[in-house]
Amino acid sequence: MDSWSVVAAQDPRARPDSAPRTTGPVDLGRFRRCARPARSPGWAEPAAAGLEETMRRAPIPSLAACLCALALLATACGGADRSAGPPVDGATFTYVISADPGNLDPHQTVLSVTNDFNTLTYDTLVAYDADNEMVSGIAGSWEADATSATFTLRPDVVCDDGTPMTASVVQANFDYLKDPANASPLIGTTLPHRDFTTTADDAAGTVTVTMARPYGFLLEAVATLPIVCPAGLADRELLARGSAGTGPFTLTEAVAGDHYTLVRREGYTWGPGGASTDAAGFPDRVVVRIVDNEATAANLLLAGDVNAAAITGVDQERLRVRGMFESSTDRITGQLWFNHKQGHPGSDPAVRRALTLALDLHELRMVMTSGLGSAPTAMAVLEPRGCTGDTVAGTLPAQDVEAARRALDEAGWTVGADGTRSRDGTPLTLRLLYKSGFDDLSAGMELLARRWQENLAVVVESQAMTDTGIIEATFGGDAWDVANLPLNAYLPVTISPFATGALPPEGSNYTAIDNPLYTDLSAQAQVTAGEAGCELWNRAEAALFSAFDVVPIAQAPRPVFGSGARFGSRGGAVIPTSITMPAG
Repeated sequence: MDSWSVVAAQDPRARPDSAPRTTGPVDLGRFRRCARPARSPGWAEPAAAGLEETMRRAPIPSLAACLCALALLATACGGADRSAGPPVDGATFTYVISADPGNLDPHQTVLSVTNDFNTLTYDTLVAYDADNEMVSGIAGSWEADATSATFTLRPDVVCDDGTPMTASVVQANFDYLKDPANASPLIGTTLPHRDFTTTADDAAGTVTVTMARPYGFLLEAVATLPIVCPAGLADRELLARGSAGTGPFTLTEAVAGDHYTLVRREGYTWGPGGASTDAAGFPDRVVVRIVDNEATAANLLLAGDVNAAAITGVDQERLRVRGMFESSTDRITGQLWFNHKQGHPGSDPAVRRALTLALDLHELRMVMTSGLGSAPTAMAVLEPRGCTGDTVAGTLPAQDVEAARRALDEAGWTVGADGTRSRDGTPLTLRLLYKSGFDDLSAGMELLARRWQENLAVVVESQAMTDTGIIEATFGGDAWDVANLPLNAYLPVTISPFATGALPPEGSNYTAIDNPLYTDLSAQAQVTAGEAGCELWNRAEAALFSAFDVVPIAQAPRPVFGSGARFGSRGGAVIPTSITMPAG
């Protein structure tokens, strides 16, 4: 879940997103795109059966003619990959993210944009390599089962202020999470509960985490926990806009909503699998720029003004035709959550079912992903996935508009003389929220609203919001009915606090879902390891879909494109220790 910021005004395609509106007609002709170029080796074409019904309306011009005609294309057609060439030292890597990361305290956020940013300044006890195999991090070795995990720290790990990393410091990180007064959102998402103990032996360099009851993802969960150094543990305000970690970079400048500057740490040798900042071509500085519109970010890449940006929509074709380097992973992009609180239409399962029946999910998927998306197979799809298997297939019905209308009629929502549905004099109005800054996503949400209006005679008020705004509106307010707010996770347990338990501010169940089957199955799954645990998680997720608590629409590749740099990515973000700056 990213957040957005200030650069939209620079791009003529960016639309104001502060005022709600009743969605008007959607011109599907907008989605006619140029023919795609040949893909690089290893690229797989997403399934797009039936796309023609949505997108085929006119002859397709040649790719070169289409691209050269684009007014926003700031450079000439053709060109070579600037990311090739021998490595060069001392360079600056400029990286675009779509949102300001906000509060940088790694123990007080579940926002993916913040977690991705914090990989620049913080390390974890263990990590994953490019093949998604677990490798050393702060810990050089480890032993773990479903009840306890023991880590032996590397002796050379040093904080950015020169303080050695010790087992006691690691223990203090877990103690902070355990303290209810700190209300860390990582309890329930990273660790399932506070019923654990941590012991440290500084002489041996070992720290052990012991759960009161089994937890099937103990080691995998710990692998995602950033370890904070003593300066940050003593001053959480420092962490909010600064850094106190052992990561490969140190934050030196933070200009909220605009940019962040970080410098390379010398002598860093404890990255994933022993990665070092002394590697050839590793940058001396990283500048993270906030650019909330993909077209603008693509223009910056084409002009060579930045080195990396994630581009998920149709603008990626402009980059591929230039042969630009890319590293890609799949993420959820379309996922509807209904407000279940009393007084909202979504509190009635019959209404949720009707709203789902009225939609052609494939049509929406193709529009909101510019034809690049596929049907989601689960809620936690980031690699390496904690559980495999398809939890979505067979849980959602095919589009049936007549059945949807009957369901609303039976629920008391009938069409009146004015042509809209109401019950007891109250119109059936849906306030739909989604994230701003992405033209294809906006088009998909406009189409969704239009289908509800046309097929069901309901009123839809759509509002595109910054990610900070949508989080505040859903977690802190009640003036919404449906939100496209996709969660992206490696482990299914991460989803659990958003679908069960207490409402904000005590918990994270912002939609007020009350699904007894999900609650029961997820509770069993948390204490069950291996395939048996994953089977329970899969059944739990399916229970959410079958009850129309969550409607999965689309997952799509999230390519991070590079100009004048090479790198790997995970979860749609650059892996810091993989960055190489080439000459030229």
